[in-house]
Amino acid sequence: MVTGRLTALLRGFWGLNSILRGHNTDQDRQPKKSRDDHRHHAIDAIVVGMTSRGMLQKVSKAARRSEDLDMTHLFDDRIDPWEGFRDEVKKHIDGIVVSHRPRKKIQGALHNDTAYGIVEHVKEGASLVVHRVPITSLGKEGDIEKVRDSLIKSALLNETAGLSGKSFKEAVRKWCDAHGIKSLRILEKVSVIPIRNAKGEVYKGYKGDGNAYMEIYEEPQTGKWKSEIVSRFDAHQPGYIPAWRAAYPTACLVMRLRINDLIRFADDGVIYKLQKMSGGTLTMAPHTEANVNDRNKDKSDPFKYTLKSASSLRSAGARKIHISPTGLITEE
Repeated sequence: MVTGRLTALLRGFWGLNSILRGHNTDQDRQPKKSRDDHRHHAIDAIVVGMTSRGMLQKVSKAARRSEDLDMTHLFDDRIDPWEGFRDEVKKHIDGIVVSHRPRKKIQGALHNDTAYGIVEHVKEGASLVVHRVPITSLGKEGDIEKVRDSLIKSALLNETAGLSGKSFKEAVRKWCDAHGIKSLRILEKVSVIPIRNAKGEVYKGYKGDGNAYMEIYEEPQTGKWKSEIVSRFDAHQPGYIPAWRAAYPTACLVMRLRINDLIRFADDGVIYKLQKMSGGTLTMAPHTEANVNDRNKDKSDPFKYTLKSASSLRSAGARKIHISPTGLITEE
């Protein structure tokens, strides 16, 4: 058995903590392990693989002589498995491609739980709908303007005139409490999934809750790459045909992208993993990077997401690829 403490000692003593980008390399202290790169698992595996019974005994004997287990004073000389060990590890770590499992199945909710009443249904685009919201969600004048009841809207606008922030919300709460109101109906334009009654009339709708995939296609006339996102709800409909296919029957499907799919750019050779998609924008990160969502929010972290559109994928020579668990790369 190789403990985590022993693995950390040897990883630091062999100089492996400084291999990956983002590790602490201050001169005043030893480099520390970073978990912001998926390849740190491979470094740990190398350390475990190089730890023999003889090495365990050597470390145990040295630890008994050391009170603080300070790596810089634990051994009289270096105990690298062989000369140039650290450089050889770096060469192999730099050559690693990380295999991510793509989401092939269309999983997740087809729509959210809120039922929207239909005021004015639009076949294509956003419909005018009404639904209830708690009074605590009204935090600015624009929220009050959406209130359907004109008398309540007018009264709340008078109560909150010139206010903002906490004062605004407190004024709304006091007025609503005085009139026994806990929620209000608001009007807004939302693209909804229509629900019809027995007569075929649309009487309510639900907002789609998630995307299944994005289809990148080549426009026949111009040769430009364009995109269309298909929702989970639409993807589950029998015989569903995306709008681009109906508009351009002869257009070529370049690629279909799902979360966790991998894309390689010909211009720089970097492999990116698809993190999310919204509208016509693909949000990606290099496939070796870990904890990307938190790091992108952290202003002190130099890491930032890479954003691409369908047209920029074409100019970068993008190709969808698959990496097997053994590291075999194939184009899809």
